[in-house]
Amino acid sequence: STHPHLLTTPALAVLLSTALSASAPGASFDAAVTCFDSAARVWARAGRAFGATELNALLRAFCARGSVAEARALFHRYCDAYPPDTRTFNTLLLGFKEAGHAHALDLFYLDAVLRGFVPDAVSYCVRMDAYCKKGRFLDALELLEEMRNKGDCKPTLQVFTTLIYGAGIVRSAARARHLFDEMEKWGVTPDRGAHNALMGAYVRGRDLQSAMAVMGDMERKGIGLD
Repeated sequence: STHPHLLTTPALAVLLSTALSASAPGASFDAAVTCFDSAARVWARAGRAFGATELNALLRAFCARGSVAEARALFHRYCDAYPPDTRTFNTLLLGFKEAGHAHALDLFYLDAVLRGFVPDAVSYCVRMDAYCKKGRFLDALELLEEMRNKGDCKPTLQVFTTLIYGAGIVRSAARARHLFDEMEKWGVTPDRGAHNALMGAYVRGRDLQSAMAVMGDMERKGIGLD
């Protein structure tokens, strides 16, 4: 009440983390709900906005612990009171990806689209990474084609780098090289990470000569080797 400017999202994140850490096993969900609802009342009394940003902090706290099922339940509990934004959906998509639940990620994504969610480049990249780590490289490539067809969501450096890594996982150096070369068509400049991903694809394919050539290209372009 005396320092309302200190009621910020990072402050809420600390409160939620403390509540989750201090709660007994199995009681973290109720502890987080109690903390979140109390914070909403405090923020309101201080005249501070409380909405999607704060909801995202709650979801991140659970996703960071790998409790994505609880995070999804909290989303459904609060989405009407605090209308979600793009970051809300991406937070949950990332949570499912990090937990290795590709099928649950797909189901949540479809549900989100039905709710009016419009995916951005981050959304696509998270799904691509989830597919690539499961060896579903062709499914990830289909998402790139979907981005092309939309026209309003251009592939980013992170998107291409993720797909190049994915091509390496399935040992398709030719696909990795094609994706790398395609970046320029989209006005995307490959950085060290993209070069490393291509180099890794060649190494996985046991083509050391081509991998060394990539390193030589990096030196000629003035890209530092790590």
